[in-house]
Amino acid sequence: MCFKPIHFSANILDPKLKGKHLSAGEIVQGLQYIHSLARHLSNVDENKVLENLADFRSNSGFWDMQFVQDSAINPNISPVVFWKGICTEFPLGFVAEAVLTMPATSAATERSFSSYGNIHTKKRNRLSVKRAGMLTYVSHNLKLFSATADKIKIVTNNDKSLNFFGYKANDEITRGFH
Repeated sequence: MCFKPIHFSANILDPKLKGKHLSAGEIVQGLQYIHSLARHLSNVDENKVLENLADFRSNSGFWDMQFVQDSAINPNISPVVFWKGICTEFPLGFVAEAVLTMPATSAATERSFSSYGNIHTKKRNRLSVKRAGMLTYVSHNLKLFSATADKIKIVTNNDKSLNFFGYKANDEITRGFH
């Protein structure tokens, strides 16, 4: 397997693991990645992140509290929920959320390239990069919209007996609105 520093940082930030199965070199790489990500995030103070990280790894301060430790080992609480729900006040929580919610694969990027390839074909090769990008954006969002539109019943105003959600109105409720 080809692990990268982001994988090590995700392991370190998982409250159940905390880098337990990583070598010393992998831990250093993961910590360096967390530090560099904190430096690049605009809404985070990197010094506070380092303080939080030290407390988190040593189970001191906030992370020494029993309910936090119980939440960390609870199998029903995912690492993302732990950081979003319990540790929201800490700058390390923003970094942890950023690391733990990154896509694991490049499938979304490959879908985007596929859509672009369907738009910029041999016959449509005079499209500028900007226009092809805009058409790809519209095409992708149109597919998303049509998928959700199939699930949602669109109601027209032609039938006055239907309310906003497409259900028949109860006579008792509508009497007062005439």
